[in-house]
Amino acid sequence: MVQPQLMVPTTGRLSHLDWLRIIVVAMLIPFHSAMTFGTGGWYVLNSVPNDALRALVWVMDKYHMELLFFIAGAATWFSFSNRGWGGYLKERLLRLVVPLVFGMLVIVPPCYYFAKLHFDQLFRLFDHNYWTWFVNEWLKTATPLQDGFRAGALWFLWYLVFYTFVLFPLLYFIYKKCKNLKMPRLGSFFEKPGAVFLFVIPIALVEVFARWKWTIGGESYRIIGWVITGDFQVLYYILFFIFGFIIYSNSHTQKSIDRSGIISIIGAVLTMTFYMFIVFPGWNKSVLGEWYWVTYQDVTWHSAGRVMFNILLAFTTWFWIVAILYLGRKFLKFSNRFVAWGNDAVLPVYIVHSTFIAVASYYAVQWNTAVIWKYLYIVGVTFVGSWVFLEVFKLTNVTRFLMGIRFKKKISAVKQ
Repeated sequence: MVQPQLMVPTTGRLSHLDWLRIIVVAMLIPFHSAMTFGTGGWYVLNSVPNDALRALVWVMDKYHMELLFFIAGAATWFSFSNRGWGGYLKERLLRLVVPLVFGMLVIVPPCYYFAKLHFDQLFRLFDHNYWTWFVNEWLKTATPLQDGFRAGALWFLWYLVFYTFVLFPLLYFIYKKCKNLKMPRLGSFFEKPGAVFLFVIPIALVEVFARWKWTIGGESYRIIGWVITGDFQVLYYILFFIFGFIIYSNSHTQKSIDRSGIISIIGAVLTMTFYMFIVFPGWNKSVLGEWYWVTYQDVTWHSAGRVMFNILLAFTTWFWIVAILYLGRKFLKFSNRFVAWGNDAVLPVYIVHSTFIAVASYYAVQWNTAVIWKYLYIVGVTFVGSWVFLEVFKLTNVTRFLMGIRFKKKISAVKQ
């Protein structure tokens, strides 16, 4: 029986994961720009929502951040292999914590300032001086684990830092125990087509029980749905981080992705279609019937319609992730200079893109023109602005340090 092969490439990187990370971060720009034309949950909103752009948000929202956490988990395995535990923690500190602190003090605040300008512009309820607002309001809400904490797009970095240091002892223990361990039976099991879909079970359980409240001392607490920023579930996204670590730890689990790819693509299309029938305005009642609509509206965790909906969410998310990984492994096996550039670009672009969107949206929504032109303007300004920001911050090692970009390598002089 063939033994599992540890997947530690000599370059320390897998090209398809680099490509997918770059693509997902790039797609956040049209995704977050589209949120301007939704009905809530964003810095600036257009006066009239647009169903097409809302549909784009609904589709992408089911898998794109989950995929980023998955890739981060896979990168953790390879980082252990190439850097050891000390190098891993140092790299995480420099490339996550430093940009996170800088971003919370410099990059994120303008998003909320322009949001306040937008929603209060008719009433003039606050002093428009940015620095007064920054000192009196922002600094009071920039600390996690408190009411009113706001992190903007940097919520991902907050969670990644939390996962990195909380899970480190466990993950490194698993790595040390398993890196040379041969597990033919387990490996052969996960090599079978469809075995990778077993990972959907914990996702579904978290989705279903996320609203389950425990009463302690007269107070109700959502234990499974615990959050840091007030919006995103800690125990939900941690699953994808761990799954990435496990699946990319050996070749057999990855072969399950390759052998389940077609099923995943079909499943992703079918479950996403069903999901859209539920959430898209006016479709749910006519297609699914009044019974489902009533039980779906009941948001308690044990409501039949809500349980069915949450299980559907789990399946569509995991189908999409497996399908995207399958396509990446099949068609993105190569690297080039763009990938090398993109590896340095993903973190700065992720940090700054929502600021450009918030500022551009603030002015665009005031125009008396078609939604398509507003949207293209916001997307265009954000792509160009993020690119300029990146290139400026790459000029010196100080600015590289602030954005988590690797330092320039010094070229040694050639002796004559």
